[in-house]
Amino acid sequence: MVFPAPFGCDLMQEEAYIQKLDASTGALLKLTILNAQGRVWTMVAGGGASVVYFHAIAAHGFAHKLANYGEYSGAPTKSQTFEYTKTILDLMTRGEPHPDGKVLIIGGGIANFTNVAATFGGIIDALKDYKEGLQCHKVKIF
Repeated sequence: MVFPAPFGCDLMQEEAYIQKLDASTGALLKLTILNAQGRVWTMVAGGGASVVYFHAIAAHGFAHKLANYGEYSGAPTKSQTFEYTKTILDLMTRGEPHPDGKVLIIGGGIANFTNVAATFGGIIDALKDYKEGLQCHKVKIF
């Protein structure tokens, strides 16, 4: 089932791609771009965790710098996690580098039925593929 974009919003190509990827799997892959020029990007495993991370970032005064809201959970494969990560890294490394750099917060690690090693394998592979862009944009990864 395909849901329409929220009122007044058109999906970015990358959001539509993740939505299509999400529809093709039993896992959950969500991505909403809040500010494509934002400096703080997140990749969080789990819906509850994504809300906690988002709230913590906002509580520390960085809500205006948040670039995206999203999550991956429900046992995505290494390949699906790679595609999800690659999409976020591609968005992060577009355009001119910000003079203060950017931040990527990767959260998660405990899961009920997710093969954490597989999901992190997909993340690691994507990070390797985007190494130069991440360095050029002075991305700090936490």
